[in-house]
Amino acid sequence: MPDTNTSSTAKTTSAASVSAVTTTTSSFATAENVTNIPGSKVTNACGFPLRVLYYVHTAPDHFHRRRVLRDTIGNPAVTAFVNSTVVFFVGKTTNAEVSEEVRAEAECEGDLVLLDHVDTYRNLTLKFIGATKWLADHRCLSSSTDVVVKLDDDVIVNVFLLASYVERHMAAADTRNSRTIHCATMPHLKPIRNKKYKWFVSKEEYANDTYPPYCCGAAYLMKASVLALLGEATGSVPFFWVDDVYSTGLLTNATNVTLVNIRRMCNISPPAETTAVKNKTLFFHWGQRPALFKRAYRFWASVLRQNRTMGARILATHERFVTLPAMKGKGKKRKGRKINQTGVQLTVL
Repeated sequence: MPDTNTSSTAKTTSAASVSAVTTTTSSFATAENVTNIPGSKVTNACGFPLRVLYYVHTAPDHFHRRRVLRDTIGNPAVTAFVNSTVVFFVGKTTNAEVSEEVRAEAECEGDLVLLDHVDTYRNLTLKFIGATKWLADHRCLSSSTDVVVKLDDDVIVNVFLLASYVERHMAAADTRNSRTIHCATMPHLKPIRNKKYKWFVSKEEYANDTYPPYCCGAAYLMKASVLALLGEATGSVPFFWVDDVYSTGLLTNATNVTLVNIRRMCNISPPAETTAVKNKTLFFHWGQRPALFKRAYRFWASVLRQNRTMGARILATHERFVTLPAMKGKGKKRKGRKINQTGVQLTVL
């Protein structure tokens, strides 16, 4: 439950006005409406059969992380290979400049949905509810979508292993996993009762001494129908602000959804000296600091080397360099810089 996708700029409710859309899914819990940014690339993709929908929690000022994902799992050759699309969900910020840039990004990229709540770590459950409502309202959780992969915005996905895993374990005709979530499970952890900690939970907020088993929220996958079930259950399961516990613990208990532990396929806390993504690693948490963006592209190159033919085709669609936007946060700006997105690996494939 680390605060990896909450903007440092979001402290209070934004004064920026937003135009809301009315949800047609009345069974979802009441949450602030989703702003009327169409996400045209996503809504178009959801109108056709889709193998994988990547659903990403991100924060307003995480421009760099979204760029990494667009250059990796959002690369046109990758989306064609997997039959996938990517959609980002972000809350509001009080930083007017960041807010303006986010809106421009949403309109330009067509894959970013603005939610009408303040983007803070205590509002991450609202982000889950709002995102699930939006996906349901825009037909992204219909029978035409096979699998939803929920990600934080600093995770690299081994797309070749994902395609194989979905084919073997989550095929449409396979009823064994019709009500499952595949993730690194967190078994029976205790709520933090020390007020000194950011994730402090009072007895009034959660009375039990242990949480139900839940998923590490950095990355997990499920059939689209399962996410629809969880969304519907938010109308009856009391709100709890610790999002991973709520979305993959309390809601799964209420809907008889089972957690399948794939911790061995998730590298959530890689050592600093790690240089590549292993071929049996499905999800790789590359890190949150801006200094690590070059590292993220090198990890992606190690994924591409696992399938030389497809990897070379994907590289051919890339520009040699990616330009990162100016840094945001704490009133400081840094000039955008060019990073060789695959380094020496460009000549290896």
